[in-house]
Amino acid sequence: MALPSQALADTAAKSCITREEAQDIVTFALPTAVQAVDGMCRKVMPPQANFSATAEMLVKQYQPSSDAAWPRTRVTLNKLLAQGDDPAKNVLAGFLASDDPTALRTFVTAMVAGKPIKLKACNAIGRVLPLIQPMPAQNMAGLFEFVIESMTEEKEGKKPSPFTICPAPNAGQ
Repeated sequence: MALPSQALADTAAKSCITREEAQDIVTFALPTAVQAVDGMCRKVMPPQANFSATAEMLVKQYQPSSDAAWPRTRVTLNKLLAQGDDPAKNVLAGFLASDDPTALRTFVTAMVAGKPIKLKACNAIGRVLPLIQPMPAQNMAGLFEFVIESMTEEKEGKKPSPFTICPAPNAGQ
């Protein structure tokens, strides 16, 4: 599972995507990521935490936007893969070969759920979910894209970000 994500990260480090393309990827991944975190937090949080109810509402809220973002996300990910020569990209390309995003959603779930989560992190996420619940998917994607863009500044000794956002045309002003 780590090979395709590393291939994408390696390829993305060599190229950039627009803010809109990054937002499409985030919009596509939102409900799947929320589901994956919900599944992990159910294991460590007490049932009365009401975490899952809020997560389920977010998934239902974000799913239509995710479905709409799939065609653009697929184009962007294929663009990134076309710029690399890592053999693991063939695995990720297989996820993108279908018009059905189910395989890629399964991959996203495995990437998110493959990392252990602690009760403290679930409690923090549980506090944030009700705050973001009124935000439409477009705003959430814009917020995440901003965070990703802010984190992509070159830092010596740091692992490259999965996305490099192209500089905005007015970045110097």
